[in-house]
Amino acid sequence: MGQLFEKYAPAGRVGAGEKKRMKNERTHATSKADKGKDERRQSEINTKTRWTVRELLTTQLPKQRWAVPGLIPIGLTFLSGLPKAGKSWLALQIACAVGTGGEVLGIKVPKRKVLYLALEDGPHRLQSRLRLRDTLEDTNIIFETQWSLLEDTGQYDLETAIKDEKYSFVVIDTMSRFCGKDQLKSDEMSKYLGPLQKLALTNNLSILVIDHNSKGRRGSSILKIFGSIAKPGVADMIYTLDREDNDLKAILRGLGRDVGTIGAETIINLKWSQEGCLWQNVEAPPASTEPKTFKDKVKKTIYELVEEGRPATTTTIALKLGVKPPTVSVVLSNLFNSREVLKLEKIGKEVPYVLIQ
Repeated sequence: MGQLFEKYAPAGRVGAGEKKRMKNERTHATSKADKGKDERRQSEINTKTRWTVRELLTTQLPKQRWAVPGLIPIGLTFLSGLPKAGKSWLALQIACAVGTGGEVLGIKVPKRKVLYLALEDGPHRLQSRLRLRDTLEDTNIIFETQWSLLEDTGQYDLETAIKDEKYSFVVIDTMSRFCGKDQLKSDEMSKYLGPLQKLALTNNLSILVIDHNSKGRRGSSILKIFGSIAKPGVADMIYTLDREDNDLKAILRGLGRDVGTIGAETIINLKWSQEGCLWQNVEAPPASTEPKTFKDKVKKTIYELVEEGRPATTTTIALKLGVKPPTVSVVLSNLFNSREVLKLEKIGKEVPYVLIQ
C-alpha cells in the first residue's frame, strides 16, 4: 500500500521510502566529507614536527589507525622467525585480508590497496600459493619481485609508489633482500630504517617487514630478531613466529608501543590449516553464519559497512538495521567493553567501529 501511495503521490510530495533513501544519501555524503576532512587533518598532524606542551595537551588528535585492528598499527612492523617457520604464508594471509577487506586471525580488516615486495619469490611460487589459498581475482594487491636496494633508491622508489599508486599497506619480504647492508651495524640500521618508519607514519600506513631470527638468541621478540638491536629499536611493533620443525602449531609473540602493556608480550596461539593454507587463531571463535541475536546483527552490519567502504557508526548501523540510534549505542558500548569492537578516529561527530573478533 505504501508503494502505491508513493507511486501516485501528488507532485511535490515525497513518500516515506524516498525520504529514507534521501536521508541515507545525505548521511553517506556527510560521512564521506567528514572522512576526507579528517584524513587531511591527520596528514597535517603527521607532518608537524614542532609541538609545545600546550599544543600537545589541547590538540584533539585523531585516534590511531590500524592496518589490522589491534594487531598491526600504522608505522613499521617486523615479523621474524626461523627459516620455514611460515612467516611468508602469514604475511600473504595478512596482505590478502587487507586487499579484500576480509579477516585474518579472527580480526575483520578494512579494505586497502597493498604493495607486496616478494623479493624471494617468482611468479610460479606466487601463483601456486595464491591458488592454494583460493585467492579472489579482484584482491587489491600488486606484487613486485624486484626492487632497488634500500641503500640505493629503494626508499625513494617506495615513497614514489605509495604517492602515485595510493598504497595503504606495504609488505617487504624479506629484509635481507631489501636492505643490502650489514645488519649487525647499529649505525647502518638506524640510518636506513629510521626514514623507513617515518615514511610509514607520514603517509599514515603500515609497512610490514619479514625478517629472520638469530638461531643462537633466546628471550623476547626483540632479542630474537636477526642483526643489530637498532632494528627493533626503530620498529613500532615486533612479532616473532615460533614454530618447531614439522609442527602444525606456532606461537606469535609481539612487543610494541601501541599493543599490550610495557614489558608484556602479546601472545597468539596459532595452528596451521591445510584447507586454505592459512594460520588460524586457536582462541578466535568461529564466525557465525546467521546472526541470532540483535548483538550479532550489529556485528554483522559493522562487517558489511566496512566491506562497502562506509564508516560503521551508530547512525549508519541504525539506518541499515532500521532501528533508532540509542538502541545501537547501548550494544556498541557493550561490544567495546568486551573488546569485540575497536573505536577508530572520529569522523565529524561520529565514531566508526571495526570488529576485533
